[in-house]
Order: sequence, then C-alpha cells, then structure tokens
Amino acid sequence: MLTKEDMSALEAAIRSSLLARKREISISDESLGKMAFPFMANPTGKVQALLVGQGAGDKRKPQTLRIGDAMNLCESLGLQWADVFRQAIKDIKNRN
Repeated sequence: MLTKEDMSALEAAIRSSLLARKREISISDESLGKMAFPFMANPTGKVQALLVGQGAGDKRKPQTLRIGDAMNLCESLGLQWADVFRQAIKDIKNRN
C-alpha cells in the first residue's frame, strides 16, 4: 500500500517521465494540450497546470495528476501509459 508521500512521489515520477519525453520530442505545451485535451477550453493551461504548476514562488504546485489526464498525456507523447506507471512504481519502491 502507498503512503501519502509515496503517492506524491509516484505523481512526481510520472510527471518527470512526461516532461523528459516532452523535451525529447520538442513539443510545445500548446500542441500537447490540443492532442491530450482537445475537449477543453484551455488545453495549454491544463498542460501547464499539470506539468509545471500554478502559483508563484514557493506556492507553485502542480495540479493533482489524475489517471485519465496521465493516460492522455502519455498517449499524446507516444508513451505506453502502463510502462510509465510501472516504471514510476519501481522507482518509488526502490527509494524506500
């Protein structure tokens, strides 16, 4: 079972994989948002809220990463969501 800290670490590990892939393929927040969240009024803002965070300075914190959001982002970035999740779980288990 995951603790609250483990859950935060899991989200951070998934977010890290998404950001690494985003940099690797050099895709903009706008393009990624349009692919992952075409049904939203502000898909670019959604990507930024999930991956970078909202707020200023010490109060900047990413939005909670829901499973569906993570799956959409993975698929839009050409990643298999199950592989990303599996690796993130291994990473947090190994840190303990």
